[in-house]
Amino acid sequence: MSRRVGAALAGALALASGCATAPLALASLRPLPRACRGPLLPVDAMGADFALQARYRARRGEREEALLLAAEKRGTRLVVVGLDPLGAQVFAVVQEGTDLRRERHLRPLFPFAPENALRDLVEAHFPEAVDALRTAPEERAQRTLDGATVRIARPSCGWGATVEVLTGREGNGRRPAVVRPRGTPSA
Repeated sequence: MSRRVGAALAGALALASGCATAPLALASLRPLPRACRGPLLPVDAMGADFALQARYRARRGEREEALLLAAEKRGTRLVVVGLDPLGAQVFAVVQEGTDLRRERHLRPLFPFAPENALRDLVEAHFPEAVDALRTAPEERAQRTLDGATVRIARPSCGWGATVEVLTGREGNGRRPAVVRPRGTPSA
């Protein structure tokens, strides 16, 4: 059965049963854009444990979404959670070593690959370490610093994002004096 026929059948069943969430059911049947290619920084290369929050805005084509990202690294595990403006969790992505998996994803609320959010956050926070991993030109993200905001463009997959780290805490429980993406010059 083709995707189109499956989507039409799901929509018809939802409408016939009086389900008011037919648009959400149909939205979850759309194919999800693939995550952008590129190197994945191993979690153990990220240094000490940390927790942080960041404002995140992603765009692909005409679609743009704004989220709050919450990230925590403990040992060899990094968890990134995306929250919509009302605080609803729209995805959770876990990286252990270099293995990446989605644990949760509400596609109608965030129709992009959540793995891109993790890559963008790591790109903004560990720019030199990510640059050292890159070999192929098509894997390179274009990164610019605009005040406290890091702008990331991945032309090879039509992706753009901004990351602004809001709060952070290092593994020793102390808050850094100034939270800025690693590798950026101090004022």
